[in-house]
Amino acid sequence: MAQFNWSYRNAQGQEYIIGLYHGTESGHLVVYCNNEIVAIDFNVFNSASYPFFIEDDLCEIRIKREGHTFHYSLESNQEVDTPFNRMRKKLKKKYRFQLIVFVAGVLVCSAVFSFFALRGEKRSKQKAQLELLDDNGIETIGKVFSLSSARGKPGAFFSYVGGGQIQETPFDLPEGGILPNGMPMEDGDEFVVRYHPVFPQVSIIDFGKPTGEQMERYRLRSLEHHLRLHPDVSAARAACLLEIAFEIKQLEGYADFFWQNAEPGQNSNHNRNSYLRLVRDVPFAREVKERCY
Repeated sequence: MAQFNWSYRNAQGQEYIIGLYHGTESGHLVVYCNNEIVAIDFNVFNSASYPFFIEDDLCEIRIKREGHTFHYSLESNQEVDTPFNRMRKKLKKKYRFQLIVFVAGVLVCSAVFSFFALRGEKRSKQKAQLELLDDNGIETIGKVFSLSSARGKPGAFFSYVGGGQIQETPFDLPEGGILPNGMPMEDGDEFVVRYHPVFPQVSIIDFGKPTGEQMERYRLRSLEHHLRLHPDVSAARAACLLEIAFEIKQLEGYADFFWQNAEPGQNSNHNRNSYLRLVRDVPFAREVKERCY
């Protein structure tokens, strides 16, 4: 049985979870949005599409058969004549001039500052994207993946649903696979992505805003690592230490615990030295004495 799900957010940031179950042998198909079934079909053995509305946006689950394999996608039908699509076309006209100015500005800046270092150029581009997204951006959830694990190439990309389609944007992963938040990247890690409502391929990911589920993954990774290094410490005491570290330094506290046996050359911001400074700090030691047994 095939099972897929997608995340869709409206302009107000409300999230909808769309999914399907497809029995590739029985042909039975169920499509749901959040907890409501929107389509049921039987004997689905060929390509097909199933339209349904999410608020005013006409979306479609599309099934494409290639040989013995089925491919599934969620797309927003922007061609059919609906009030929402008419409003979308008006928005495109409104933002077209802004996009032309933005692109022209990027080209001029690239020509004038072409001698700048590659890092400086990338920072300028990121700043321009942030400026474009400041007033018009929509927040959604994105997941990061290694290109080497997905396509046999170095680097990484983040994936999200924008404009009713799956968007993928590459980014440069620092040496050692460490994200800007200090933690190592693992496939499927989740962060807030901001994208333009009319040009959804324009986006930026905020590694400083992991989802709640991702924060729990970071906590468990740091907890398991600490217990491996200190087998004499109970799980309850280790959890208490991490709780205090998070209260004092937020995500950086988890990173200090995760990299506690690393040399500064491995991670200049979080390593053995930063861990020792944290656990020897007076406020940390006082909280441990009062709360951890």
